[in-house]
Amino acid sequence: MIKINIQFKKIENRYDKYYSYMKALSWDTGHTYSFDNESGIEWLMQKMIGAYNDNELVALGCIKINYDIEKNEKYSELSSIVDYRYRRKGIADKLLKEMLDYCKELNVQKVRVNILKSNMPSVSQIEKNEFDFVSFDDDIITFEKKLINN
Repeated sequence: MIKINIQFKKIENRYDKYYSYMKALSWDTGHTYSFDNESGIEWLMQKMIGAYNDNELVALGCIKINYDIEKNEKYSELSSIVDYRYRRKGIADKLLKEMLDYCKELNVQKVRVNILKSNMPSVSQIEKNEFDFVSFDDDIITFEKKLINN
């Protein structure tokens, strides 16, 4: 049985972001990945929150900040992954809350998530957290949530 003592931390520096993202990609595939220059820079510019069990990264949340010029609105796209050994323990729900709080700190007005329709646990989580359905295209469901910043 895995002992759980989860702490959430913002991942600030470039090296930690790279390492964290590479580790998270390997959880479902078992493969080791590397960035090409173009996609690597995009991911490293994102804001990230890690969930750590003691000092081991067990979940990663990424926040990509965007700006809609037409609507004069800052919004973010959220993505997250939890190590398969730590799933179904409530970590994804807590990570989502941390990500939403971080978006509020960044004065983001709206968040968006894209989920594969086959990923029913994530769809249920997003619906439970009062995200609104936006669209369904090519097996991807898009949800949004407006944030009230204090």
